[in-house]
Amino acid sequence: MIHYHVSFENPLTFYLQIQLTLTVPAEATEPIELQLPAWRPGRYELQNFAQKIQRVVVDDADSGEVLPYRKLTKDRWQVPGAAGRTVRVRYNFYAHQMDAGGSWLDESQLYINGVQCFMYVEGRQQEPCELTLELPETYQIACGLPQKAPTCYKLIVLSTLSSVRS
Repeated sequence: MIHYHVSFENPLTFYLQIQLTLTVPAEATEPIELQLPAWRPGRYELQNFAQKIQRVVVDDADSGEVLPYRKLTKDRWQVPGAAGRTVRVRYNFYAHQMDAGGSWLDESQLYINGVQCFMYVEGRQQEPCELTLELPETYQIACGLPQKAPTCYKLIVLSTLSSVRS
């Protein structure tokens, strides 16, 4: 299962801290590739969501060992040597786009468009995912995803279509 964790330190910076954690099978022979979508349903135009990402760090979640990665395109990263590891990918995402396709963070609310801000693992799009939100206690959650715990949700795969890359 793939796990996403979203938190923020200071809402006035508009940066979310996003963490993606996944286990890579020991028999995996190819590097894993992380992709940020380049489009969103209903828009039919390429977007540059990757411009909102900063400070990508990839490590082994068990040992803390930093793993090398390389950026293949503006919105695609490759992580070699991940076989048999629990890989953790952490990055900041600038959530300051107030429209139906954007993500927004301020001192009173958080709106997340996962298509815009969640990297996915190429070839594992159909795998079950969980989303954990680390929010202030004063926040009320309005979400249509199935709830597993008070701040944990099951992400739903909406399409089996191949992703569009820029």
